[in-house]
Amino acid sequence: MIIAQISDTHLICVSSKFKVIAENRIKYLENCVSNILGLRPQPDAIIHTGDVSHNGLIEEYRLAYKILNRLISPIFFTPGNRDDKNNLKSIFLHSYLTNAERDQFIYSTYFKDFRIISMDTSCKKNNQGEITLKGLEIFSQILMENKEIPTVIFMHHPPYDVSLSSNKNIEYNSEKLIPKFWKILESFNVIGLFCGHIHRNFQTKVGNIISQTLPPIALDLSRDKKVNKELNKIQYFLHTYSKSTGIVSEKILV
Repeated sequence: MIIAQISDTHLICVSSKFKVIAENRIKYLENCVSNILGLRPQPDAIIHTGDVSHNGLIEEYRLAYKILNRLISPIFFTPGNRDDKNNLKSIFLHSYLTNAERDQFIYSTYFKDFRIISMDTSCKKNNQGEITLKGLEIFSQILMENKEIPTVIFMHHPPYDVSLSSNKNIEYNSEKLIPKFWKILESFNVIGLFCGHIHRNFQTKVGNIISQTLPPIALDLSRDKKVNKELNKIQYFLHTYSKSTGIVSEKILV
């Protein structure tokens, strides 16, 4: 099972006043898509871990669709803090989802002996993440459909401390339900959790679950390149799973 992860494309329409930034972000995503299309074998799935658009405008999602539609592999989205969920649905074509799943963007997709699940952490109030009781209920029900199958979770906001210093930094309005979220995962065969949002690579392990955050495809927003000039390139991840190796993640520089 091979999954390509992209994140934080932050597309802006070229007609906006930020013309150069808009054109560059289009180019970054087009180059990333071309690189993915050159992979052999092709990924079984592609996940986008949020902030498809920068302003949540329908025109920005149409632009995203035009570029991403070149991909051969199926692509799945989870919303970021910059996304408008109603407009995101215009390029989210999985019509088999229930209304609750579409509203919450909490859903599962099955492959042969493997499952990916989107966990919606978007919040209407601000840019911080949010986990709600309703969301956890839907999430738990989806996990219960098959307790043993290897599963990866993709979400926008990383549900743990992402600080590089002694000052704690959890990108959520409230930490109250985060322990409950992790407690739920303990009962299932969750092998990986992949996020975006913080615009840099961050690796950690919570219990037996490996987690990574991915820098933005919108290279102008990358925090990685500020600390390492060699990372002044578009990045995406290839997550490969097999029974013998577990989940192995490779950073691809474009």
